[in-house]
Amino acid sequence: MRAHDHVWTFRLGLLAALAAFSINCEEGEDCGCLDEPPPQDLPDDDDTTDGTEVGPISAELEEQLSALPACEGGVVTAFEAEQIEPPEPGSEGYLPPSLDTLEAIAASVESVRDGDTQLAFALVAVVGYQLCRGEGPEEGVVLWRPSNMGTGRALFAWRLHAARPVQVGVPHPWDHAETLSEARRVFTALRARTLVSAGTHRCANTEASGCSGDAACGPAPAISDMAYTRDTIYQVAHEVFSDHYTADLVLALDGRSQAGVVVSEGVEGGLIPGGVAGDILESLRSSGELGDACDSASVDAADCGLDNVQGLYVNGSPMACGPASPSAVTGRFVHLAQSADVSGDGASVLAALDAVVGPIE
Repeated sequence: MRAHDHVWTFRLGLLAALAAFSINCEEGEDCGCLDEPPPQDLPDDDDTTDGTEVGPISAELEEQLSALPACEGGVVTAFEAEQIEPPEPGSEGYLPPSLDTLEAIAASVESVRDGDTQLAFALVAVVGYQLCRGEGPEEGVVLWRPSNMGTGRALFAWRLHAARPVQVGVPHPWDHAETLSEARRVFTALRARTLVSAGTHRCANTEASGCSGDAACGPAPAISDMAYTRDTIYQVAHEVFSDHYTADLVLALDGRSQAGVVVSEGVEGGLIPGGVAGDILESLRSSGELGDACDSASVDAADCGLDNVQGLYVNGSPMACGPASPSAVTGRFVHLAQSADVSGDGASVLAALDAVVGPIE
């Protein structure tokens, strides 16, 4: 399912029932878009790695987000194991979401983008999701998470104020636990646009997904493996944000058992000359990390994300999921397969990303 194909039909179907929740601009009022770039002419008061100035949140955005409840415990802390309680391997605890749920999630994101935060809240409340806002240093960030822990459903955060153009995804946070803590650091320190995490171990439900890829849990990729299955909340979030911010870098933080880092654009062979992925690899090597691209004979294809459904989508593949098919390499998708010591420390990856990701918008 391509998320945006269903958004408007779903919203129109629910709008009448949920109209009481919606926020409407007063007649004659100028209602701007939530992602309008903030002013950049104030003194630097942030602690981001690039020192880019961060202006105050706009009064309009502050008012729109005030309709949402504050996130209990904060946004970034929601991306911790004790807050998620992911279904364990072989538990069959992960169940694929219904089409209605996928449509509701997509419609909710679009409603936030349009400034209708109460409608966004109501749309996901009926499918078992919470929508809340960050406070203090997390002001301007909104979070979607399951209402009940242990469901295995993905969670994601969107920075609407003063974000840098990078979207961070963590498809396997529970068999490569260091990648989730690394993603939290990247989201915070770089002021990344979005953070999307799987809510289940990749082997929680070993039913075949129908896609090709790294069969880590049996003879074929499992439906609980967010890198190699299609109709998921993880993928819906990925599609909506990557489609809306077409110049953003889309990053997949993954793990590997061997030493070092493999940098890939989701396709076989070397990296685009002069592209972002090549710059990341060069920075990692200069910091002393053992880094490779997928044209190295020593690299396992499983570390290249060749059938990763997020990479296929960003690279314009006509296939719903793998096997990978020829498509234009956009240079926007970067897959980092890292050993635990690299992702656990995270300093070299953070520095490499800081050097290549654009400034605050």
